[in-house]
Amino acid sequence: MLSIVLVLGGCIIVTSLFLEKIFAIISKLPVLRHNQKLAYGRAEWLGNSTLHLQRSAHENLGLGDWTRTTKDVPVTRSQVELAVLDINDTKHPRMRHPSRALDEISVVESNARLGPNKGYIRVSSVERK
Repeated sequence: MLSIVLVLGGCIIVTSLFLEKIFAIISKLPVLRHNQKLAYGRAEWLGNSTLHLQRSAHENLGLGDWTRTTKDVPVTRSQVELAVLDINDTKHPRMRHPSRALDEISVVESNARLGPNKGYIRVSSVERK
């Protein structure tokens, strides 16, 4: 009895691992290729996956240059700026455009650690008048 449970459970687990790939292959069969309900169901399944929901959030803000949008993993170009999470309202966090102010603060902090700039001299108050 235990062996039946293990074999049946193993089959269910293996099937669930490959179910999406199997469905993608089946939906490309010539008989089913033009079925609009099947095409919509596949697009809905793919569009509601975690990576596509994240892509959609960034795209709605106009950020990212996306490719492979009909594949399992959407990709954006390297070094593209994406949205950041705004947690000013902790009960309603939102995605927003990245701020340049944070970059400027980082530059100021890194310059402060380096010490005063040797290329400049301090002008006394008498010389400024």
